[in-house]
Amino acid sequence: DLMIDKAEYSFEELYLEAKHRYLTTLKGIYWDYFQEGQCSSRACLLLIESADRGIDHSEDTLKDFQFIKGYFNSSWWMRFIMKFKKVWIIRHFVKNHLYNNISFIYDVTVNYVEGHEDCLEMIREIVHNEDILERLDKEIHKEHRHAVSLLHNDLEENFPEVIKAVQHKRGSFFLINKMREFVNRMIEHGQIDFKEAKFFLHELDKSSRNLELNRMKIEFEEADHDFMKHCDIARIFKQEDLEILC
Repeated sequence: DLMIDKAEYSFEELYLEAKHRYLTTLKGIYWDYFQEGQCSSRACLLLIESADRGIDHSEDTLKDFQFIKGYFNSSWWMRFIMKFKKVWIIRHFVKNHLYNNISFIYDVTVNYVEGHEDCLEMIREIVHNEDILERLDKEIHKEHRHAVSLLHNDLEENFPEVIKAVQHKRGSFFLINKMREFVNRMIEHGQIDFKEAKFFLHELDKSSRNLELNRMKIEFEEADHDFMKHCDIARIFKQEDLEILC
């Protein structure tokens, strides 16, 4: 419990202590995400480094997401690359480049957003001074808002195909880890034979490795194709007629 004692500590000293505890807790949350398979090792290292920089510069306004964005390729470059996604000679390079970069940006950003939201809830159990909590919330909110904007306005709006593939992979990791936890609990309670448990855990580990190594299939739809497939007049005209019209 962090309470203000003006006779011993100034408000600023107490605030910096609360901020330090917050960022230390945030690092632990990022690590938990990695252990749960919700965060790649590369993303986890960047997130933890951003929290460390916040700790090292605790007297300054928190700019952890601004630091993180320095490791991202700009959205205009991604949109430029998207123009070549159907060029036969380089389409595989373009897809790989898009997937690697956008999946990394999404991985970092979504865990950043969720990490701060979880940490704010946890810090309220440690710090009970409303003035400190209010100031901490305001300082964090600005960076958090930038991350949410990037997540929804840039990534999900401009690269829905890639985000869908990344979300599918992320969800698969989550299910695998939950199944692994379930098997381990069964072992602890003696509800499963050890050989059977070993077999299931081996299969889960194999699935996890395959998911990590295999690239997700991404299907890019052209705007014209999407229009011809889903518009109302598609129910009236034949596909070949629509192709002529478009």
